[in-house]
Amino acid sequence: MDATIKKETDNGFGLLVVDNNNVEHKIGVYYDGEISGHLQNGYPDIAAKRTDVENEHVNQARRFARFYVYRTRGYDTLEPRRNPDRIAAVALALGSLSPETLLEYLGEYYQQLTAYQRGSEPVAETPEIAASALVWLTQDVAVTLDADTTAQLTAVLTTHGVLDALEETSAGDDRLETEIRRALEGHGLDTETLAEEIGETLLAGTGPLVVNWRQNGQTTSRTLEGTGTSLTEHADARLQVFTDLYECTDGASFQQALVHHLRCQIRDCYIRIGIAPPPAVRVQGPGFYENVSWYEHLGFYEPYNDPRASITTWLEEYTPDDFSL
Repeated sequence: MDATIKKETDNGFGLLVVDNNNVEHKIGVYYDGEISGHLQNGYPDIAAKRTDVENEHVNQARRFARFYVYRTRGYDTLEPRRNPDRIAAVALALGSLSPETLLEYLGEYYQQLTAYQRGSEPVAETPEIAASALVWLTQDVAVTLDADTTAQLTAVLTTHGVLDALEETSAGDDRLETEIRRALEGHGLDTETLAEEIGETLLAGTGPLVVNWRQNGQTTSRTLEGTGTSLTEHADARLQVFTDLYECTDGASFQQALVHHLRCQIRDCYIRIGIAPPPAVRVQGPGFYENVSWYEHLGFYEPYNDPRASITTWLEEYTPDDFSL
């Protein structure tokens, strides 16, 4: 993938994007991320006449155009909960809490998750879900960092091993804070202020817990009223954990599962725009729910959602050398 901003107007930008099939796209992106125009000669103009692979090349070009404007010009052009910087900030927030404090925020998520795993008492009974159904839990999470600080912070998180430490080190261990401080020092970030924010004050709130299931070809969602804390900000990430994937026996293992899940979501942010994710998030497992079906059925992507699959490419060959992730 590659892109060049050809012009800027009163409303946004005009870009030339070259997709991974070497087809050129002229794409207009408004400052708010809306696509204002899209011209290309490599595929049929009507989506219904394109193959699944051709449609995905077109969609990738649009997503890459939005990402390119966001990364090079700083405008908030990305889709909600599809910004890898914001998701990384959520991973830092959740991963740096003590397991006990994490459960104060997401205890209902943990309780419902473990109820499906080992038959403990749930937040809400769901007798309408068959034992054979695919079940996943969603909950929105927001953080307090502004956009500039988040982008700086994420650049550090994804290149200095902090995300690995969040998943592998107990949040109550002093070594975790040491690793975070070491990574932040010398990168223009106030380590003392951020150290105070890492943890409880980094979180802006959580939305209600939602139980989702798919059975007999139908998808159903049920919001559990009265769950969550408060969410006055737009959500930065949406947890989408399958109930049968992780074995969560306590707050610490639950925390590690969430951090790994969010790393998979960050990975998906890059894969879906056709470029390699940073090495720190080249991990396997389900990220975004809708991407699971892409990986399994589209025939366009490798099975990044499968923890046991052998991956032959992380799309490095399609990633511009001079482009900052």
